[in-house]
Amino acid sequence: MNLRWEELSFCLLTPEQQIQLKNQAETHHYEIGNIIWSTDKPGNQFLIISGKVRLREEGQPQSLATLESGDWFGDLLELSGHFKAVAKDSANFSK
Repeated sequence: MNLRWEELSFCLLTPEQQIQLKNQAETHHYEIGNIIWSTDKPGNQFLIISGKVRLREEGQPQSLATLESGDWFGDLLELSGHFKAVAKDSANFSK
């Protein structure tokens, strides 16, 4: 499933804030197996536009969760441990 920016829910943001967020976001593409985010490289929040992401604890092979289009991940995960987000299939993100 691919989502267009206009289809994503930003119900807590004003229309002006939504435009500002869209204008500041960068879109990136990651291939399967690429590490997208890690707690040892903080500073970003990611929104999945298309594809799937595996969330796993650092040093552990098993997945804790699979995130999909419309899901967010990033720096807030630092509060609960050491994690990595890895592309489960070809994926596009805004950060």
